[in-house]
Amino acid sequence: MAALPEDSHCSYLAVNEEEEERGREIVGVSDKGGFGSRRIVILEPLPLLSPVKQNVDLNLAPPNWLRGSGAGRYFYKTLFSQFNKTSDRNTSHVNPSSIILASHYSHLVGGVVDVIADTKSVKKLLTMPYNKSNVSMSVHRIGRTLLIDELYTDTSLREFEKLSSVGELPKVPLVKKDPVSVRHRSMYSKLLYYSTPDDDSESLPILPAPEHLLTLPDPVKGAAPNIDEELSDIFPCVPPDPLPQPFHLNVEWTVNDIRMLLGSDLPIFGKEGKPAISLKLRDMDKPITVLTGLDYWLDNLMCNVPELAMCYHVDGIVQKFDVIKTEDIPKLDKNCQFSPQEVLKVAENILSFLKSNCTKEGHTYWLFRPKGEDLVKLYDLTTLTSSSKETEAIENPFAKSVATLFYRVSQRMLQYGACDNKKELNNIKILLENCIKLLHNDLNSQIVMSSYFLLADMFLSHTPPLLEEEPTGSEDDDESHESQLITNEPYISSLAVSSLIHNIDPLMTGPADGTGSIPDATNSLKISLTYVSKALEGLNPLCIVDNWRVTGTSQLLLTAGNAYWKLSEGAMADSELGQCLRWARLAVLCFKVSLALSKDKKQIKLMKNMLGSSWQLCGDVHVLSTKASSSLSRYINDFNMFDSIDCKIKTFLSSLYNPSVEEDDYLQLHVDIETSLKMSIECYNVCKSVGGASTNNNKLKERLGNAWNELGVYYKHTAATGTEQDYSAKTSLCDESYKCITKGLTLFKETGSVPNQSLLNANLGSLSRVLAAIEHQKQAKEGGGAEFSLEERSHYNRSIDYYNKGKALLKRLSNHPTIWLNIEMDLCNVYYEFGRAIQDRPPLSRVSVQEVERDIVSLFMKAIHFAESVAGNVPPGSSHHVSVSGIIGTTHQQLGSLYHKVAFDPAFSTQRQRTARTQSERHYSKSINSFIVNDHSLQILRVYWERSLLYEQHANMVITPLNYYTNHWMTYY
Repeated sequence: MAALPEDSHCSYLAVNEEEEERGREIVGVSDKGGFGSRRIVILEPLPLLSPVKQNVDLNLAPPNWLRGSGAGRYFYKTLFSQFNKTSDRNTSHVNPSSIILASHYSHLVGGVVDVIADTKSVKKLLTMPYNKSNVSMSVHRIGRTLLIDELYTDTSLREFEKLSSVGELPKVPLVKKDPVSVRHRSMYSKLLYYSTPDDDSESLPILPAPEHLLTLPDPVKGAAPNIDEELSDIFPCVPPDPLPQPFHLNVEWTVNDIRMLLGSDLPIFGKEGKPAISLKLRDMDKPITVLTGLDYWLDNLMCNVPELAMCYHVDGIVQKFDVIKTEDIPKLDKNCQFSPQEVLKVAENILSFLKSNCTKEGHTYWLFRPKGEDLVKLYDLTTLTSSSKETEAIENPFAKSVATLFYRVSQRMLQYGACDNKKELNNIKILLENCIKLLHNDLNSQIVMSSYFLLADMFLSHTPPLLEEEPTGSEDDDESHESQLITNEPYISSLAVSSLIHNIDPLMTGPADGTGSIPDATNSLKISLTYVSKALEGLNPLCIVDNWRVTGTSQLLLTAGNAYWKLSEGAMADSELGQCLRWARLAVLCFKVSLALSKDKKQIKLMKNMLGSSWQLCGDVHVLSTKASSSLSRYINDFNMFDSIDCKIKTFLSSLYNPSVEEDDYLQLHVDIETSLKMSIECYNVCKSVGGASTNNNKLKERLGNAWNELGVYYKHTAATGTEQDYSAKTSLCDESYKCITKGLTLFKETGSVPNQSLLNANLGSLSRVLAAIEHQKQAKEGGGAEFSLEERSHYNRSIDYYNKGKALLKRLSNHPTIWLNIEMDLCNVYYEFGRAIQDRPPLSRVSVQEVERDIVSLFMKAIHFAESVAGNVPPGSSHHVSVSGIIGTTHQQLGSLYHKVAFDPAFSTQRQRTARTQSERHYSKSINSFIVNDHSLQILRVYWERSLLYEQHANMVITPLNYYTNHWMTYY
C-alpha cells in the first residue's frame, strides 16, 4: 500500500468576519517546510453520504435532482459552477477563473502563494508525462504568483491566431464535445442527488464540517475594509466587484516550497465516523487507468479528503459501492499504479520551468503541447503581438482582466499599508505601471487615471527614509537553469515532458528581468508630479463632467498641490526663494482648482488648510526677499525656470482657472521692497480669508504682524535716510510707518506675544526720534532752528515713553535679556541725544540758564545710568560693551565741560564755583576711565587736554574763553 508523500499537504483558506487578520497567516507560517496552516475556520456543514442502492438507474433523475434547497443546495452550487465553466468558454479569456479567484484573495497575490489556478488545470499539468492529449493553458505573472488557466483554443486564441498566418503560432484544433463525457456528467449529477436523502426540507440530517476540512466563504464579506464594496464612481477608481466565486471550494495546497491557491468543485460528503469522503462514478466495464487513478488521487490529495467512495455501474445501473483510502489509490490496480514522488517531481519541475520563463508581469504566456508530442512550448503572446509588423491591430484579449487585477492587488496593498519597505513599494510601482501599459487611455481612462493617481500619491507619501536606499533585487531571485530549457526564440521556450519525472532543479521564484527601481528621496516628489502630468494628459478639460472625472481631477490636483507644497518647503529650508515661490504658486493654483471641483466636505477642509499654507508660504517668501537684495536677480531667474512637467500642469490649470491681475501680482517676485512687503501682507490676508485650521491661528497673525512691522520700519528708514528736502513727505512716511507698526502691535497683542509687543514699542520709540530729527531739520531750513523746540521735546518724551513701555512689558532682564538690553541701549541713546540737543541749542528764550543746566545734567545722568546697566550685563570687549563705554566716556566729558564753565563763571557764587570745579574734575576722571577700558586714545587726549586746562585756570584764576555749550566732534549713539 503506497503511502502519501510526507511533503504534500493541503489546508483550506478562510477569511470571514472574525478571521480576516488571521487569514493572512494561513499560508504564511507552518511547522515543517512551509506546509499547512495555523488557522482553520468552520464555515459550512457537509451533507451526509447515503450509499446508493444496487440496481438504481442513474439514467433516471431522482425527485430532488437539481433542486437548490435542503441538502441538495450543496450540490446545486457545485454543479451550477461546473456548468458555467463548461458552457461559458466564449468568455473565459475575458474573466479567467484564476483571475477571479485572485481578485477575491488579492491579499495573497504577488508574494504569498506561488500559483493560483483551478485543480483541473493543475491536474492537467501534473499528468502531462502520462497523458498525450493537447495541453493549452494561459499563464500570467504578478510578483512571484503565477495565474494558470486552461486556454480554450476555439475562442480564447481567436485574436492571437492571426499570428499563425505568418507562421509564428502553430495551428491548433478546435475543442469538440464528447457525447460519452456529456452522458457521464449527467449520470454523475444524478448520483450526487441519489446519495443524499430525498427529503428537501431544511431539517435534513447534515454532519458538521470536520475541523480539518472546511469550505471557504466569499471573502468579499469579510470584516476588514474591502475596496470592492465601494461605489464604482468614486476616485481613485474601485474596480467592479469580482464575479461570484468561480469554485465551490478554495484550498491552499503546499508541495515542498510550492504554495498553491486552488479552486475546486469536488463534491465532498460527510460520513458517520469519517471526517470527509468524495464520491466518484465508474463504468465497471472499463479498467481504471493511470490517468484515472491520478485524477482521483490528486482530487482527494488537493482537498485533503481521506477516502473515496466509488460507485460502479453498467450502462447507468448501479452495481456496487466501494470505499477506498486516498493513500491506497496509487496501488489500487495493476493498471493504475504510479509513484507519488514522481508526481511531486513533475510539480516542482513544471513550476520551475514556468517561473524561469514567465518573467514579465502583464504579459500573456501560452503553454502548448500538441497531441501526441513530447515537447511543450511556452509562447510569450504579448511579445509576439507587439513585434509583428503585420499584426499591429492585434489586442491582447486578457489585457483588461489582468490589468484590473494588477490594479486591485496594488490598491489593496496600499490600503492595508503593505508598503513598509522599499521592496514592497517597488512591487506596487511595477503593478500599477504594468496596469497602465495594458490598458488604453481612451477606453479605460478611469482605471488608468486612478493608477497614475496611486503612483503619484505613493511617491508623495513615502519620502525618506523608505526611498533612500538603493533598489535591491527580489530575495527569491535565483540563477536560471539553462540545462532544463531549450530556447529557440526570445519569445518561445521549450521543455521536454519526458524530463519532468527525472530531474529536479531548484524552483525559480523571482522574475528574471529584475524588479525595476525606485528613485531616491530627492526626486520622489518630482516623480509624483510626473505621474500627475501623465494622468492629466488623457483628460480634456472641456469634458470633465462625469462624477469620476471631476473627483479624479480634483484628487490629482490635490496630490500635485501637496507635492509642490513639499517642494516649496524644502526650497524655503535651503533659502532658495525663487524656487520656493515658483512651486508655492503652482501649489496655490492646484489647490484652488481642486477645491472648486471637490464636493467632499473632508477633502474641502483639507484643501482649504493646504491652500492657506501655500498662501502663507508665498507671504514668507516676499518678506524674506526684502532681506536678500544681493541675490534677488538669481531668485527671479529661478522663479521663471519652469520645467516641462511644471509647464504641462500649468497649462492644464490655465484651461480651468486664470488668476486675477491682483492675485497674479501676489504670486510674483518683486524687486521693490515696499511692493514685496505689501504683497506679503496681501498673501497673509488671503490665507486668513481662505479659512481652515491652518489659517486661523496665532502663527498667521504673528506673520502678518511682522509684515506690518517690516513695512513700518521700511517707511521709517526711508524717512530718516532720505535726501529730499520735502519734509511734509517725510512726515507722511512717518505717519504711514506709525500706522503699520500700530497694526502689527495690535496683532501681537491678540496673540499675547510679549517679546514682539516690546520690540514694536521700541520701534515706535525709534520712529519718534526720527520725527524729532525731521522737526529739527524743518526748523533749520525755515531759519528757526537756533533753539530746541517744544515739538522736538514732545517727540523725545514720546520716544522715551514707548521705550519704557516696551521694557515694562518684559518685566525683568531674565525673561528676554537680548530685547531688554537693546531697549536699555536705545534709552541710553535717546537720553544722550535729548541732552545734546538741548545743550547745542538751549531754549533760553523760554527758560532760564539754570533750568537748561538742570535738564542737561538730568538727561545725561539717565543716559549714563542705562549705559552702565548695559555694560554690567554684557561681556567685556563685546560690541555693546565698546559702544556703551564710549557713550559713558563722552557723556562724562560733556558734564565735565559743563561744570568747567560754571567753575569760572563770575555770575555764580564762590561756593557754587568751588562745587562745580570739583564735579568737573570728577567727570573728567570718570570719562578717562571709561575711554581707557576700550583704548579710545583720541578721546583720552581730548579729556586730558580739557582737564589740564581746568587745572591751569584754577592755578592762574584766569577765565579762559570757553564756549559754554561746546560742540564736541565725537558723538556715540
